[in-house]
Amino acid sequence: MKTFSKREQIIFILCVIAVVIFMVNIIFVKPIKNNADALESEISNSRLKLQKQLKIIERGKKIARDYDDVLSNYRQTSSNEQVMSSILSEIEAAASQNGMKVSDIKPKRVREIDFYNQFSVSLSINGQLKDIAHFLYLLENPPHSFNIDELILEKNSPYAAVLDCRIVLNRILIP
Repeated sequence: MKTFSKREQIIFILCVIAVVIFMVNIIFVKPIKNNADALESEISNSRLKLQKQLKIIERGKKIARDYDDVLSNYRQTSSNEQVMSSILSEIEAAASQNGMKVSDIKPKRVREIDFYNQFSVSLSINGQLKDIAHFLYLLENPPHSFNIDELILEKNSPYAAVLDCRIVLNRILIP
């Protein structure tokens, strides 16, 4: 058998080294690189999911704060008698601010329903239609937040612009 020359031995060794490097690349490096790429992709997807979930949590916290703010407006912090007294004075103050005169105001019995209390008030006022409408608008919107159960408008004189108005208002509070 013929021996290889020095040059052929060097070429053979270089070929063997190239084959070994190629095999090491296929057997070890590419799977590790593929696993690293897969893990990197998974980490990226997890980060995106985490960012979305953090946004959802922040929205949830904001909703909870808004809910607490709204709930504080409807939370009953004192006895039924004190609340009814403050409701009556609140209605009278709103009427006087609007230039209306309350001719009769009567608190009704507090209705305790399941998880809330309903405070009702019956009142009579006199005024022009636009003043009455503005007064009702003020009472229905915050900070008053009354509900109108009943509204009766009567005109006593066909020539007068003044209307008699009977209103039943209620406010719901959570004890």
